[in-house]
Amino acid sequence: MEFNRKNAIISFLEERAEQKFTPYDIAKWLVANYPEEAERKATTSKNKQIIKARTLEEKIKEVTKAYAAEISRGRFDEWRSKPNIKIDSEPRVSLYYTKNPSHLINDEEVTNLKNKVNKDNSITEEKAYEILKSYLDVLGIHNMRINHTFPSNKHGVGEIYGYILTG
Repeated sequence: MEFNRKNAIISFLEERAEQKFTPYDIAKWLVANYPEEAERKATTSKNKQIIKARTLEEKIKEVTKAYAAEISRGRFDEWRSKPNIKIDSEPRVSLYYTKNPSHLINDEEVTNLKNKVNKDNSITEEKAYEILKSYLDVLGIHNMRINHTFPSNKHGVGEIYGYILTG
């Protein structure tokens, strides 16, 4: 059976749920646990850095860097379709496996929300502007109506109020 790096990484993340790993950490784990695969990549790779490396140790270091680059570059876009695998990009790229994916929405919750919102609860544009005006007054921001009949309005019709800070 052929080695599948993506499945190996997913199983690694599943075993260590809720722990965050950088792509380099995952690459080091791959090289440590699958040395024959790392050696095969070192001998058959067309990567210039791997080819330039003289000893097998240097080649393995370069393979680790190549694995980390592939992971951080997002070679495995299928991860994004897996709901339990999260990718954080702040402050550094890190991947982790979560047992409770928070971004999944229950269908019952959506239908309950749709039932709660009806046309009687909707707010008109005029009411929204009045609420916005009172909120801005509390913050000390003076708002002025923009006259759209003048051609000097460079921002188009979409801009209704201009805001001026006072205080």
